[in-house]
Amino acid sequence: MAQPSSVPLLPAQRATTPTLQVRTLSRFLPAAVVAAVVLAGLGSPSGGTHPDERLYLSLANEMALQGTWVTPTLEGQPDFTKPPLLYWASAACLRAFGPHLWAARLPVAVCALLLALVAGRLARRFAGEAAWARGVLLVGTCVGCLRYGRLEMMDVPLALALALGAEAAFVAAEEGRPRFLLSVGLSAGLSALLKGPVGPLLVFSIAAVVLAARARPLLLSRWALASLALALAVSAPWFLAMVAQHGAPFVERFILVENFGKFSGPWTLRAEGWLLLVLALLALPWVGLVQWRAAPPGLRLLSGAWLAVVLLVFSLPGLKQSHYVVPCLLPLLLLAAVPERPHALAARVTAVLFVVLTAVPLLVLRVGFPSGARFGLAGMAVLLALGAFALWRLRVDAAAVGFAGACVLALALVLPAVNPPPVPEAAWAAAGERPVVIWRQEPGLYELLVRRRVHRVNDAAETAAAVAQGAAAILPAQDLDALPTGLRAELVSVSRWRRLRPRILPADVLKAVLVADPLPLQEEAVLVVRAHPSPPR
Repeated sequence: MAQPSSVPLLPAQRATTPTLQVRTLSRFLPAAVVAAVVLAGLGSPSGGTHPDERLYLSLANEMALQGTWVTPTLEGQPDFTKPPLLYWASAACLRAFGPHLWAARLPVAVCALLLALVAGRLARRFAGEAAWARGVLLVGTCVGCLRYGRLEMMDVPLALALALGAEAAFVAAEEGRPRFLLSVGLSAGLSALLKGPVGPLLVFSIAAVVLAARARPLLLSRWALASLALALAVSAPWFLAMVAQHGAPFVERFILVENFGKFSGPWTLRAEGWLLLVLALLALPWVGLVQWRAAPPGLRLLSGAWLAVVLLVFSLPGLKQSHYVVPCLLPLLLLAAVPERPHALAARVTAVLFVVLTAVPLLVLRVGFPSGARFGLAGMAVLLALGAFALWRLRVDAAAVGFAGACVLALALVLPAVNPPPVPEAAWAAAGERPVVIWRQEPGLYELLVRRRVHRVNDAAETAAAVAQGAAAILPAQDLDALPTGLRAELVSVSRWRRLRPRILPADVLKAVLVADPLPLQEEAVLVVRAHPSPPR
């Protein structure tokens, strides 16, 4: 049988194959780095939580268990805090993968990864292939994504919706492709199902500024009207269904309290300054690399419009939360990713910051943590030191990879030792078959950790009533004094443990490091039952 003849490749063909392989690898590796960061320890509460997350986890878990897909419920009662898109996604994951914390958080983690990929795509659009990795890595490893890209909260999904809408508007204006305005409408509709009216207000405002600057005729075109119609088609059915089903209570709570209620507080310059400071903190460690003048004009238009709209809208109400500025991270950090070379002084100042960060795990090594945590701390110090060296050599991509590796070690090895479970397995075992109530916290986080129902009690009277009927109550030990004196005399503590305090001051952290003991960061919690519960009526 004749062997097939070997046909030599043309020079162009010989160059194309390895080039494609290198390009594919260069795109895959940054995405893999960010995926490792957002997925590391995703199912552990040791990486931190938030009061809003506890509420959203409770709503998503109850939706998955009870099938309340139209009206989110909490303890069986309708909850009108937020629209249901994130609950839908989390409940679907809970149905598909089981009642696990990582499953409920998975949609937000995926959104964080997609947000980083959109940043890479925008960076490539403005500065070519070499900027792809910087865009992905800087957005995917900033403090804001590390904090909120791993929690069941609306901010990172909203940031993704804004990014997709802003990118589509820019493409429609710059490339004369008006059909992309339909993507703007889709993004606006999805954002309405995430955050309510503020979502489409942000998406359409950014798009309007970009179109007014670069393609004004598109503002009143049939594509713009179609975009608005698509946004309504996506979002309006749920809002109309809620009005039809619940009427005034939904309108009063969702519109007047959750949206316009944020204007009830006084507007202060101090709160405004805090919002801008938080933006800089959440953009760490890369905020110092931002370069406005070195960015191309198109990027200055897009990022400027994006930042101005989001900051203006969230600056208007008196109530300002730190996580409101998460949608500003991508446009801000694009101004650090797109310039071909970082400003030398800024990069070296950031390298000094990395050196300071390197000292933190070295100091914490003084605390007697288990060997796994100590290995993680040592690895963090090495990776941060390498990141500092890379920044000194103006290698931002390499520094971001080192920082990401340090974050993975912190999330997977160090924090589980530093931050013990809020309720250990021994306490759940001590509760036995009793119903469990928890003091002034939404129970969703605990339900997903132990896969059993937990109920909230809001005050001493509710706690006393639940314990009197045979429930086990979890509460901080210092709050035992809030219970009625007669009931306290009949309580039995079946488990005690230490856990991280909900609020920690920098002085507490310094004290813990100096004494080489995590005790200053912790509080004592207790699980109590009544020695002789009253028979149910």
